[in-house]
Amino acid sequence: MAGQGDVYEFHIEGHIGSSWTSWFDGLTIHRTPDGDTVLSGPIEDQAALHGVLMKIRDLGLPLVTATRLDWQPGERQIGCLSDSEQQTTPRGGTTR
Repeated sequence: MAGQGDVYEFHIEGHIGSSWTSWFDGLTIHRTPDGDTVLSGPIEDQAALHGVLMKIRDLGLPLVTATRLDWQPGERQIGCLSDSEQQTTPRGGTTR
């Protein structure tokens, strides 16, 4: 479960304007040179995390990754693969 102060980063395919900051509860919006957008900032709890994910979905924005940034080394994150289990997958592809 996310604790207060957990910082998340959401990588979204395509650019969105900085005017959307208030819609995304003050998350920082960074547009990358490759044409994508990264939303980042603290997420209060699991309900707030799901709220951001629902907003991304409701706007029809293609979510590439959602990452909790402040986890401790050695801590296993649910849904994440260990370094030896990770596979490189083309954008839009699937792993098996």
